Amino acid sequence: NLLIVELKAEDTIFLLGYQAKMFVENSFLAKNNPMTDYLFRNKDLGLGVGVLFVVDDIVQLPPECELIIEYNNNGWNLYNKNNVLEDFMRRHLKLFLILFLGISIFLTSCGGRSRSLDDIKKADKIVVALNAEFPPFEYRDGKNIEGIDVDIIKAYADYIGVKCVINDMDFDATFLSVYSGKADVAISGITVNEKRKRSFTFTESYYNSSQVVIVRDDSEYANAASLDELLELLSRNEASIGVQRGTVGEYYSSGDESWGFSGIPNTETISYDNGALAFEKLSNNALDAVILDEAPAIMIAKKYNNVQVLDYILTEEEYAIAVQLGNDSLCESLNEFINKIKSDGTLDSILEKYYE
Repeated sequence: NLLIVELKAEDTIFLLGYQAKMFVENSFLAKNNPMTDYLFRNKDLGLGVGVLFVVDDIVQLPPECELIIEYNNNGWNLYNKNNVLEDFMRRHLKLFLILFLGISIFLTSCGGRSRSLDDIKKADKIVVALNAEFPPFEYRDGKNIEGIDVDIIKAYADYIGVKCVINDMDFDATFLSVYSGKADVAISGITVNEKRKRSFTFTESYYNSSQVVIVRDDSEYANAASLDELLELLSRNEASIGVQRGTVGEYYSSGDESWGFSGIPNTETISYDNGALAFEKLSNNALDAVILDEAPAIMIAKKYNNVQVLDYILTEEEYAIAVQLGNDSLCESLNEFINKIKSDGTLDSILEKYYE
């Protein structure tokens, strides 16, 4: 499953084939690097290692490819920060190493085949991608995965009369899993926006959320009298801000035009695989602040005696379930179910279970 892909400015994708296997076998990719760590953590994706050649220093892809390339670039940023590629890049300035979708993805259409509602019923199972590092929506309790999203999607599986297969992976990998057809749905506290809608079809919202800031109790940030004062302090002190990779908190902190965020000036955004790791760094004085969704922030903060969630709200968002773009039969069925559990009190009961 090793590919070389050449992306040209005229939006054409070429598969160069067997050369990839030869290149990877003769490179440093095989052992002890973030790429292979990522592949092992997200083995349900069926990803292969790829090499991306950027021709003319311009990569322009069809709109439906935008999100996937963005998430691959998160992988590249991780390697660069760890200095894995420094010497290599000096010799090969136009060579970028990324995580690339494996041979299960049909490259010319930039996506794998999705399963309709009828396909799911015939197979007697729905495959779910989530990141079990986001309490109270999904988290591990011993060997079990529990949480609001888990209860919702299991209830949906019962509603259509199929088994529920849950695959736990990194947050950004949940999108890749749905995109490539490895999973039918992604439910993991996913915020909807216009950019993501270009790559995925989303259900109606089932939960309203927001981004908040977490700081140490003994820091000057804890005494900020307003949100404006807090942001000014972070900027003035060139603060380091921890976020979960691929989330709205990351986009808010670092800035992202498509999300309408200008970023927090003069600060450093440091991305982690999950929010819990960012909290640990904050508690140990390795970060100045963390930005995370409010519900998981409150739950994780309970584990520490030296951090607090500030009252200031950075964003207002809606969570929804993601399916592959154009999978209307599955999305319509999910919407019927969401409306049902909203009206009959099931959703309220699930939320109360985790907010007691």
